[in-house]
Amino acid sequence: MKIGIVGGSGLIGSFLAHSIIDKGDSVVIFSRKSSLPLSLRNKDRISLISAQIPLEDDLEALDVLINLAGEPIVGAKWTPERKEELRASRVDLTRAIFENLKKCQKLPSTYIAGSAIGFYGAYDEDQPECTETSPPGDDFLSALCVEWENASLEFKNLGLRTLVLRTGVVLTTKGGALAQMLPAFRTFVGGVVNPGTQILSWIHMEDLVSAILHLLYDDSLSGIFNLTSPNPVSNEIFSNELASVLHRPCIFRIPNFALEFIYGEGAVLVYKGQKVLPKRLEETNFRFKFPEIRPALEDLLKVSL
Repeated sequence: MKIGIVGGSGLIGSFLAHSIIDKGDSVVIFSRKSSLPLSLRNKDRISLISAQIPLEDDLEALDVLINLAGEPIVGAKWTPERKEELRASRVDLTRAIFENLKKCQKLPSTYIAGSAIGFYGAYDEDQPECTETSPPGDDFLSALCVEWENASLEFKNLGLRTLVLRTGVVLTTKGGALAQMLPAFRTFVGGVVNPGTQILSWIHMEDLVSAILHLLYDDSLSGIFNLTSPNPVSNEIFSNELASVLHRPCIFRIPNFALEFIYGEGAVLVYKGQKVLPKRLEETNFRFKFPEIRPALEDLLKVSL
């Protein structure tokens, strides 16, 4: 098969592209960048199309289209301008791809769209267990995810098998949340983010990619899937386990106001959380390699201690 990945030069897309070509299929990466990431260069069965939006001719050559594009949620204050960038890179891009796809004579069989567990809202205590049928929250990120998913589900109207992936916090040392935490913990200043009771719904990168491939290659599956470990943990448990694996103490507590000073409204991603369970994924008999946080961290950090 020929599989297109919009945003394929990003963190998840790069890992996914490696696994797809290892299975013998070919990958077309759509990216605003003019060159492939170093890890994907000089690989067989992989190519790059540098474009803001995949065009009709490029889409017609695909058997599967995967859309993982989106500006990073964490890392900058959610100013009105930043919120619009987040929305445009998800909702507007998805709608533009849909319009170009409608012009195609030959359509892909499958469309896989990214989303996030921010769909369910954010809580610090009394957190409900969220499965794929749980309602959305009432904050900015929830509203963004709802609009994003609605745009993605329109692809069903073109006759495509459509899947939406509500992804949790992806753990890898190559980027994302864990990579940002490591310098502080390694230098003995890592700690629990107050209140500590907020739940982190996480997933090991290897399990994430395996889950996406599981859904991709089973034509009987469609709809919404939570991609998280079946065992979410509190921030306090996560912080203590990370410190323990690194042989460091975990004695500091990070106040909310410090995070709000840096991230503004976006700080809720750290001092609040959601308890998300991968109910539908487990019903497909998918088996996690790293369902528990301690072995996941030990695996990720074994070569970087």
